[in-house]
Amino acid sequence: MRIAVNARACEAGNPTGIASYAEHLYKHIWDMDMINEYVFFASTISRELKRHANDRIIFRSAPSPRANKYARVSWENTFFPVQLCFNNIDLLHCVNYSLPFAVPVRIKKVITVHDLIWLKFSEYFPKDTIYAAKKRLLHACAAADSIITVSENTKKDLLEVSHCNEEKVVVIHEGVDIKHFSRTQKEGSQTIVIRSKYSLPQQFILWVGSYKKHKNVENLCRAFVMAKEKHRLAHKLVLCGPGLLQERAINAILESYGNDILVIGPVEYEELPVIYSLADAFIFPSLYEGFGLPVLEAMASGIPVIASNISSLPEIAGDAAILINPLSVDEIADALIRLIEDNELRLTLVAKGIERAKRFSWEDAAYKTLKLFSKVGL
Repeated sequence: MRIAVNARACEAGNPTGIASYAEHLYKHIWDMDMINEYVFFASTISRELKRHANDRIIFRSAPSPRANKYARVSWENTFFPVQLCFNNIDLLHCVNYSLPFAVPVRIKKVITVHDLIWLKFSEYFPKDTIYAAKKRLLHACAAADSIITVSENTKKDLLEVSHCNEEKVVVIHEGVDIKHFSRTQKEGSQTIVIRSKYSLPQQFILWVGSYKKHKNVENLCRAFVMAKEKHRLAHKLVLCGPGLLQERAINAILESYGNDILVIGPVEYEELPVIYSLADAFIFPSLYEGFGLPVLEAMASGIPVIASNISSLPEIAGDAAILINPLSVDEIADALIRLIEDNELRLTLVAKGIERAKRFSWEDAAYKTLKLFSKVGL
């Protein structure tokens, strides 16, 4: 087959969750697929993707995810369908659920749905955004030959809102790069450089993500302060990711507790394994996740994890984490204290976490996705 990939969100140097999914999935697909040809549409292509490409893969440009929304919509629903015809495409994979309205009927269509955050937390989004997102989703679910969801929880959410044929929906979990996050180079000089670069304390609890209301960072900070006051913990809290310092709520907390809470902002992907490994624990009290990749990254890095007991996180974490009610500041604080003070519990969770992370590989995701393409393309 000739397979087109709508990965417009991919932008080298500006990774997002969907862009990371597309990059990791397709570099593994291209390593194992010796038959099909690919036309990969993205705004820019990372060096990592180019490194895994071969002469059966063609790259085509697409508007940046930061481009004017009218330019993006125009490209996706006019120019892009023409390109599909021009390139004699047999199957189209949209790495997000945005499926063009004018795709020829003969072309098989597969979409990936990561989450329905805009529906679950509609109060955080403009009404026109919700309207447009739901319209695109319902069209894509009706037109697609198959739908990939990255968790059973997202599948459940999707079936509730779309009422599409359940047989069309296939769960293919994302993966974690075990080699990247468990590599032995984390020892020695590299840790000294990273600790110095970000002024990381000797003892700290880590949170990783991009700031969004549903990430529940404010409750995390309140719980951490409560744990410090209850048990005089020597640890600090390190918040790692973009968007944090632009939020008034976070800045208000930092004004009062800035000595105990450190915001280091976004970091390079190559630096993440070191930062994880330097932490004494990882906490992720999110109110909603389509998958929850940072939980697996922390587990693969060999640190104990506290995560929410809702949405997809119990499905991903299993029994390898302490699961808490993210709406209860007291419960989050008590879990932090318990984890820091109970050395046996920490060791147990580290061992379980390493084994749990091994169950989610990009090789497995690529194999299952390729198998689905073959089935749909028959």
